[in-house]
Amino acid sequence: MRLLLTRPVADAARSAAALRARGHDVVLAPLIRIEPVPADVGAGASGPWAAVLITSANALAGVRVGELTSMPLIAVGDHSAAAARAAGFADVSSASGAVGDLAALVREKKFLPDQRLLYLSGADKAGNLAAELEAAGLTVETRVVYRAAFGWKALTAVPEPLGPDEIFDLASVTKVVATTTAVMQLVEEG
Repeated sequence: MRLLLTRPVADAARSAAALRARGHDVVLAPLIRIEPVPADVGAGASGPWAAVLITSANALAGVRVGELTSMPLIAVGDHSAAAARAAGFADVSSASGAVGDLAALVREKKFLPDQRLLYLSGADKAGNLAAELEAAGLTVETRVVYRAAFGWKALTAVPEPLGPDEIFDLASVTKVVATTTAVMQLVEEG
């Protein structure tokens, strides 16, 4: 089966390898890319914190984590936890699930209300981890450290001819064809 993966490059490559191992023909066409957002996360940025929370491995990619690695890190899942260990964190816990599972794990850790938690997040969030934890009486400081960026000006600098078994991307001509046809119909109808 031929599959199209539109995830960011790093995630798509990992997924593509797993799918290819299962015998699928995989085409990579990432629609978004992950970009770091400058954020002050050092201990001097109103830290120190009792723990660092992440809901994505992307949170660690563009952050200088040096001062943070001595703190416990609680990750949403195993992939994020592995990325934290690779970044130098020694005390890493994984909720092995979704945002609700991460909130439950943080509550189980019995942090006190005056212990601040640092949440390294993306600009777009699937859930509201900070609100869930604050409702439980915990103090969470959120720092947006990455965002999803959409599209590219060009995927290649050099035009490449299509092969006989390739599909042409019609998205770029859809507006012209659809608009021209609609205008012609309106003119014809008066």
